[in-house]
Amino acid sequence: MLTPESKALRSLFFATTDNKKNPYGKSEREIHTLGMIGAGFMGAGIAEVSVTKGVNVLLKDIAPETLQTAQSQIWKSLQKKVKRRALSKPEAQKQMGNLQPQLDYRAFDQADMVIEAVLEKMDLKKVIIKDIEEHSPEDVIIASNTSSLSLTEMAQAAKKPENVIGMHYFSPVPKMPLLEIVTTEQTSKEVISACYDFGLKQGKTVVVVKDGPGFYVNRILGPYLNECLLLVDEGAAFDVVDKALIKKGFPVGPITLLDQVGLDISAHVTEVTRPLFEPREGFKTTPAVTQMYEAGRLGRKNGQGFYTYDPKSKKRKGPDQSAYKFFNGNGDKKIPLEDMQNRAVLAMLNEAVMCLEEGLIANPTDGDLGAVFGIGFLPFTGGPFRYLDSWGPANVVAEMERLQQLYGTRFTPRPLLADKAQKGELFHQG
Repeated sequence: MLTPESKALRSLFFATTDNKKNPYGKSEREIHTLGMIGAGFMGAGIAEVSVTKGVNVLLKDIAPETLQTAQSQIWKSLQKKVKRRALSKPEAQKQMGNLQPQLDYRAFDQADMVIEAVLEKMDLKKVIIKDIEEHSPEDVIIASNTSSLSLTEMAQAAKKPENVIGMHYFSPVPKMPLLEIVTTEQTSKEVISACYDFGLKQGKTVVVVKDGPGFYVNRILGPYLNECLLLVDEGAAFDVVDKALIKKGFPVGPITLLDQVGLDISAHVTEVTRPLFEPREGFKTTPAVTQMYEAGRLGRKNGQGFYTYDPKSKKRKGPDQSAYKFFNGNGDKKIPLEDMQNRAVLAMLNEAVMCLEEGLIANPTDGDLGAVFGIGFLPFTGGPFRYLDSWGPANVVAEMERLQQLYGTRFTPRPLLADKAQKGELFHQG
């Protein structure tokens, strides 16, 4: 008998297979040479998944030591493949030969595409765009790896805004399967098509979303993490919240995730998306993450976050009791397990529906793929929209109305969800 989990996983498999067909048609612009600006952890990762596919990569940074670290990182990864006999040593050397580390824009006039992965500062991004235009071909594709900044604003700095696009990779790039392509109103279909093909060449599952705060993946992650922080604010312990969501099926707990990503990045994304969430009726937020970052806590990076860490191994120890000073609660309150799980998950599901309503994502399948492969959303459910279908929109609405009575109007079901419940329809027809 076909279980709901089996059906969901099969649908995910077929969706992933279909995703390998470019919905924008085969591009005439093949990427042979990639200019990569920024050789930090993300830039090095993007370079790695490119050189291993035969792409020539011009890896530029302003710091020689950063370039050296990037080369070591890529070579170490290739050596692991050689050790597992997944790659021969000559093949590894050939792939490494596709990488050209440099401190200037030498040979950028040969680049078909340039991706920037510099600091998340809008003014710096705009300067980089002008530099790219000065040193690259007139029709070069200019892509940003930003995780939260406005691509629309960035494109305003370009002579050809139709060539500006977002290519949001997830960390660590060689392991995370998703590429979130972000388009503006001006991005040309030819550029989207070329970037989609390039993502497939890199071995990525590709979803195309419209520009907006947090794009799709980080946007639906926002209300989920916020609700988990509200649970802590109400008195739940860090590790209790983590265990509740791991028990639900997430690969990592939400509080641990914040520490792993880094409270600097988490605080930045929080501030970028705050104008989107705070005006909503009944939407509650906590400033805890921003305050923790301002107090010098970076999470696992510097061993100071929600948890304590071994100074040498960086392995997580127990909850950092001193971190509760940033919350109203102190970790001694018991909240029903099902309430913790449903509050967090339904906050995310409701936001995913809102993204579909707004046309930020083209269809429920893209929403499922983005969530599963971008943040590890309950894969056995098939993704947010498959999960809504399996749970039943009417049942989801009933549970949200219960939570609304207990915790406020932020749990008001989105109109599209309420409409599906009333009509007895599902998000997926097959």
